Amino acid sequence: MSANEWLTYEEVAHIADELWLQKKPVNITALSQRLGRGSNATIKKHIATWSKELDNKPTLPDPITKAIKIVWENLEQQAQAKIDEAQQKAQQELGQLQEKHEQTLEELQLSFNTIDNLNHQLNEQALAHSRLQNDYLKLKDELEAEKQAKASAQEASELANRLLIEHEKATEAQLRQQQQQHDQAIQLLKEQISQLKAEHQQALQQLKQDYENNLHQVDLQVKDLQSVNHNLTQQLQQAELRIQNQANELNLLTNNHSQLSTEYEALNINYQALIKAAKEQDKQYAVIQTELIYAQHRADDYEKRYGDTQQLLLSSQKELGELHAELKYLNEWRIKKLSDKP
Repeated sequence: MSANEWLTYEEVAHIADELWLQKKPVNITALSQRLGRGSNATIKKHIATWSKELDNKPTLPDPITKAIKIVWENLEQQAQAKIDEAQQKAQQELGQLQEKHEQTLEELQLSFNTIDNLNHQLNEQALAHSRLQNDYLKLKDELEAEKQAKASAQEASELANRLLIEHEKATEAQLRQQQQQHDQAIQLLKEQISQLKAEHQQALQQLKQDYENNLHQVDLQVKDLQSVNHNLTQQLQQAELRIQNQANELNLLTNNHSQLSTEYEALNINYQALIKAAKEQDKQYAVIQTELIYAQHRADDYEKRYGDTQQLLLSSQKELGELHAELKYLNEWRIKKLSDKP
């Protein structure tokens, strides 16, 4: 299975969301660098799908978007501060290791200078030895010439030979002593050089080990910070999802409120109409009441005229009966209207 086949849309969308939240361009180059695999065609296809889904997402209100941006910037600043602190600490430790390395090199250079001085002294001793040997040869030649010139002087020859032998012995002893001192100095220098090389190698090995350990610690800290950044990104996405759900609920409640407001307006209109109808009924009741009073006045007038004439009384009684019937009907109608009134 090739790398392009198992590059999923979810991986591309996750990196694209991070870049989008960080206000960075979401393109093939940026995603390829972050993912480290996948062909440009595959990444381009997933970016197109992600862009469509981003366009279809409902837009959050500006305060929510600003709040998300502020939270993300704070988290990003905290993560960057931790990374900078780890890098600064690693740079300081690396600087200390470099100072130790330079100090060791200076000590090794001093040892090399000491070796050079000892070699110079050894060369001077060798030159002095060469001079003594030349003086010895010159003296030997002079004695030999004197021996040949004074063949008869046996005592002088013996004395010269004895002096020559003593001089040779003294010269050889001095040369052996100088050679022994030279060998001891060379051996001491070899031991010091070996010790310095071993200490220098050990110091370099320790510096290398400390640097690798510090580098490993820095890598672990960077990985931990990356993991924290990933977790914070997931938490931010979850918070964004919760905010989106709350925004949807808020929109639903707003729609319900608008619908309830419309229904309330309709009920209020009906209520005002009922109040108006009630007022009209009150007016009609007042008219009826006036008519009742007028009928009562007429009845009184009829009763007054009853004593004048019987016929008028009969007529008045008949008319009064009709008025009472009408009054009863009106009272019943009024009671019914009052009972129906809200």
